[in-house]
Amino acid sequence: MQANHDPRERIDGQTADNTERVRARTSSGSRGPAGLIGFVITVPRWMPVNLSGTYLAADIQGTSAEVNVETVGGDITLKGGSGAVTLRSIEGEIRVEHSSGKVQASTVNDSITITGVSGDVVTETVNGDVVVSNSKASSLEVSTVNGDVRFEGPTADRGTYRVTTHNGDIRVSLGAQANATVFVRTFGGDFSSDFPVTLPDGMGNRDGNKRFNFTLGAGSARVELQSFRGDIHVAKGALRNREQEREDARGRKRGAVQLEEFEPEWQREIEQLRDWASAFIAPMAPEAPAPPPAPPAPHAPRARRPPR
Repeated sequence: MQANHDPRERIDGQTADNTERVRARTSSGSRGPAGLIGFVITVPRWMPVNLSGTYLAADIQGTSAEVNVETVGGDITLKGGSGAVTLRSIEGEIRVEHSSGKVQASTVNDSITITGVSGDVVTETVNGDVVVSNSKASSLEVSTVNGDVRFEGPTADRGTYRVTTHNGDIRVSLGAQANATVFVRTFGGDFSSDFPVTLPDGMGNRDGNKRFNFTLGAGSARVELQSFRGDIHVAKGALRNREQEREDARGRKRGAVQLEEFEPEWQREIEQLRDWASAFIAPMAPEAPAPPPAPPAPHAPRARRPPR
């Protein structure tokens, strides 16, 4: 164990009941706020790791055991871990790579990124995006309030995958050979899919308050996609990253602006063509023949005078 700390801080290490406990204490009589302490702790790969603190930022790499981290203000980065993996923060970002088992990650005011994970995945945040990519999740539960959700990975037979957001878009890639029954719920968003999907009668892609489901392949897995004010897209291949989507959006916006700029010019040209047509074609049109004169009205016969 190595610790970089202020001289006022004292580091205590105790071993008891097969547990190594490391604590930082402020010397009695010292004034001012406590300083930051940087720990570098090296442990065997098989040793479970349990970290907790108020302002704790944790970076854990190479472990193959259970991991439990709880903090209030700090980011959490984990590369590895198996079995029960639980990561909790309030004001911090959470990143997990190459874990297996049951991964639970929750934060309040930041994002969650899960990459290359296998097993059950449960993520929850309030103000932040959630990204689950290149993962083989046997089950998935993603929940956020103000954030987008991106999920990319195959679905397991009879697996359940729930993705919910209130103010955000949902992008999922299930693979070209997906076997899933997809349930779509959105109130004020659009729906699009790379798969051929037939919407219920009277429902369009841009209609609000959509509630329907469709089947891909054998439909063995259950996929629930729910957004209140966001769009939902189901893809076959890899999802485009955020920068590519932003560039596409900027391109569509530039195209719309250019169309608005050129629209008056096109309107003027159309009006000129109409004027030219009316001036050139009208004189060449054959004159309509004059109607024949009406026949004279027959004269009434004169009345005969009576004889004298």
